Formats: sequence, C-alpha cells, structure tokens
Amino acid sequence: MTSYSTKMKTILLIVTCFLITYSTCQESNGDNSDGHTASGKDHTYPLNMSKQSFIFFVVGTTISAFALISTLCFYRNRRRRRRAISPYSTLTRDGKSTINEKGISMLPARDLLLPTQSHNRATYNSKDADIPTWDRKTQVERQSSVRLPKNAVKKWGNERESNRNSKTKQWLEGLEQQRDQRKQWLDGIEQKREARKSWIVNISPRSTDVSVLPSSPTTREQRRSKLLSSLKQRETNPDADNGEVKETLRNSNRKSWNPELARRESGKSLTRSQRKSYRASMIEGDKRLERDINGNEEDKAIESERERAYVAQPAKKQTLFGEGGAMWETVLERV
Repeated sequence: MTSYSTKMKTILLIVTCFLITYSTCQESNGDNSDGHTASGKDHTYPLNMSKQSFIFFVVGTTISAFALISTLCFYRNRRRRRRAISPYSTLTRDGKSTINEKGISMLPARDLLLPTQSHNRATYNSKDADIPTWDRKTQVERQSSVRLPKNAVKKWGNERESNRNSKTKQWLEGLEQQRDQRKQWLDGIEQKREARKSWIVNISPRSTDVSVLPSSPTTREQRRSKLLSSLKQRETNPDADNGEVKETLRNSNRKSWNPELARRESGKSLTRSQRKSYRASMIEGDKRLERDINGNEEDKAIESERERAYVAQPAKKQTLFGEGGAMWETVLERV
C-alpha cells in the first residue's frame, strides 16, 4: 500500500473497521437460536446482540471514529505545517523588526504564528544546522549567486550531468562577457562626460569687467588705436582685409544698441541718460568709422576718370603698316 496516498489509506482503514464490526454483529445475530434474549437473563443489548458482539461493535466503532478524527487532524496540521523561509522573504529569523533596502518593513516570523502553534516558535530561531541546505547561504553568496533561467533547466534536464555542467559554464561565461561589455560601455560614457565637463570648465567665462563698456576711456583708446593702425595698413597695402575693424564695429554696435547686454556684462545698472549718451556717441563713432573705411571712394572715382580720359586720347599715327597703314590708324583712333 505504499503507492497509495494517505487519504486513500485512511478510507481503506475506516471501511475495514466498519466491515469487521458489521460481520461481528451478523455472526452474533445468527448464533442467537436459544429462544432467550441475546443479552442473557439479566441484561438487554441493542439490536438483539449478545455481550460478545456488543463489545466487538463498541471497539470497532471506537477504532473507526479515532481513525477519522486522527486523519482530519493530520490534514489540518499538514496545511499549517511550517515551510522553510526563503532568503528573499520579508521574515526575519532573529526576532527583530527591521526594514530592508527596498523600504519594506520585515516582521519576525514567530509573530505570524497562531496561538496553537506556539510550540513551533523555537524552530524559527534555531541554529544553522536546522535551516535547509539551500537557505544556509550568507548575504554575499546570495548576491553573487546566479539563477539559471527556467528554459535552460528544462532544456538540459534530461542530459548527462557533465554535459549540463559544461553548458551551464558556457552560459555563465557568456553572461560575464555581456557584463564586461556593458561595464566598458558605461566607462566610455563616463569618460566622455568627464571630458565634456573639463572642456566646459576650461572655457573662459564672458568678461564682466567694466572696461568693456563703450563709454570707458580704455575702450575708446583701444578703438582709436585700432582705427589708426588699420588706416596706416590701408595706406601701405590698400588690398588688406579690414575684418578686425569690421568686427570691432559690429561688437560696438551690439553693445551700444543693447544696454541690457552692457549692463549684464558690466554688473552695473545703466540710467536712461547714460543709455542715451552711449547710443549717441556710438552712432557718431560708427558713422565716422564707416567714413574712414569707405573714404577712398572719391579717389577711386577720380582715378577711373583719368583712365577713361587716357583711353579716349587719339592714337599716334603709325608708319610701320605700309600701304594699309591708314586703315589701321583709323581703327586705333576709333578705339
């Protein structure tokens, strides 16, 4: 009967006890042929049974009731039987209330027991020998251990142990390679972030000095010296590029027409009269600068007139053309 379940064994035991009791009663009833009662002259038993059959009936009924009650209690205790606490459970073995890293409050396991299970409280605070083997890991081992996926276990479950171990090793090596690649990728991102941070730090911030204002004497002196140097350079080399002068003009216009920018760069607030004076002085200076840059327009016009007059002069008569010289002289005069 080892292959039968516990429930089936219990049912068979109850049926057997009932059949024994019933057969005993039948045999006692069959032997009652004397004409007197089955219980004798002094006592009367139910169902017209003799003393022996009544004793067998009581014993069989008691055995059956005891088997039924014990079976029910066994199943009830089995449903409430303590299971091993998982390392990932919110229960604690030391009997103290704590909070794990996820912010979940962890209660002692013995506090969750019912009053009828008080005798099991000692098992929750037992030594490591009483803890299941898979639950004896330390916290470091739990964090470093790797769980195989379910499909891998199903796929390799029917193969030999050596082959399964080799495949597990290959899978773990692949997992380690993926982890290294991800670490390298994160290190590269961190290096780029550090390089960008250092590049931003090395950039010189915008000047907040008061001297950048158009009204400061230092700035006016610098603009005047730049204009003089550009004029001297244009006298020596008329084809030179005056991009620096134009850049100076553009910056001065930007600051003179944007008092808010000048105020931010100087760190001081400008009054309305200061803004008007700055604007008027800068407009006048810009006009003067444009006249200085484009001042040779009249010289260019005079030179072009001279060239035109030189080209329009009549050509000298040539005698080298021989007989056809008159025709060529007419052509040159027209040109």
